Amino acid sequence: MNRIGHALRRANDAVYSAGVADPALVGMGTTLTVLLVDGGDAIIGSVGDSRAYLVRGSGIELLTHDDTWLASVLGRDAAREASARAHPMRHVLTSIVGSRDGAEPEVVTHDARPGDIFVLTTDGLHNVVDDDTIGRLAGEGGLEEAAARLVREALARRTTDNATALVIRVD
Repeated sequence: MNRIGHALRRANDAVYSAGVADPALVGMGTTLTVLLVDGGDAIIGSVGDSRAYLVRGSGIELLTHDDTWLASVLGRDAAREASARAHPMRHVLTSIVGSRDGAEPEVVTHDARPGDIFVLTTDGLHNVVDDDTIGRLAGEGGLEEAAARLVREALARRTTDNATALVIRVD
């Protein structure tokens, strides 16, 4: 867990330093979610509102929390409800990679079993595609095709943000 937290803090420092060195880059930042499968453990690090999901069998579980103003005010579960998806403050981030004071990553460990599928997404995907659909599409066919299907689904639902998906299966 420590190496994921350390890597995310170093990424924050690198992005912030680039902004200090080049005035054209001042204030830049990004969200970041990473996954390391190490034996029977899945170590997930997250800053911002990119997410990690676990698809196991027919179920899907969100493993990260959004670092948003809405989640801090309404609570993490309420901020995921359909009614919150239209809130004007849903995209206001409370933590990003590249922040001056240093992003403090969320790092969690979860068990990883053969056949588990982990899905990493940006908000352009998970804000328009519901969790059950993410789980279903991630489990169909090959991994690259599953990721492409997820992005196509977000585009079909007219996402207004970048839509990225990474699908990983534990062997």
